[in-house]
Amino acid sequence: MHATLTDILYELVQNALEARATLITVDYLEDDQTLTCCVGDNGCGMSTEEMKQATDPFYTDVTKHAHRRVGLGLAFAKQLCETVGGEFHIDSHKGEGTSVALVLPKHHVDMPPVGDLPYLFAQIMCFQGEYEMLIHRRRGNVSYRVVRSELRESVGELEDATAFSLVKLYFERSEEEVKEEAYGKNHA
Repeated sequence: MHATLTDILYELVQNALEARATLITVDYLEDDQTLTCCVGDNGCGMSTEEMKQATDPFYTDVTKHAHRRVGLGLAFAKQLCETVGGEFHIDSHKGEGTSVALVLPKHHVDMPPVGDLPYLFAQIMCFQGEYEMLIHRRRGNVSYRVVRSELRESVGELEDATAFSLVKLYFERSEEEVKEEAYGKNHA
């Protein structure tokens, strides 16, 4: 099992990039009881048979992962949902893309810690390659959206340490605003 929820989200985005996606969406939505995480892409997608096998940890696409004999990202995501009584949804169409959604009860005793969201968001925005990404983060009525191409316009190329630091700082401040609105200034 992964140490944090952000580990799982990282792997889902990495899967999208490895599927040659040019557009990736990440939705991280929470209310008092539930966390909903969705990663969608317009990558190569999967057939019905591939989708059935995708959550088997002992199956991996040998063309996508020639160096691996196991594929754990989707298997861990599904296992987490089953462990905490959540919901796991996957939808994919060959040549069109894939979407994965995790609906998780926040207060289940076996729910892993979320992890460092600003760090995750900065990491996935700064992966190498030409792709567009949209991150939507919402807590109750407070939300923010970040588009990768707009970050690149502001920061420049996203593939060096300085850019990463600036992007991470941007997400840290955005998260502070969400927490202030959701919990009040004394809890931020």
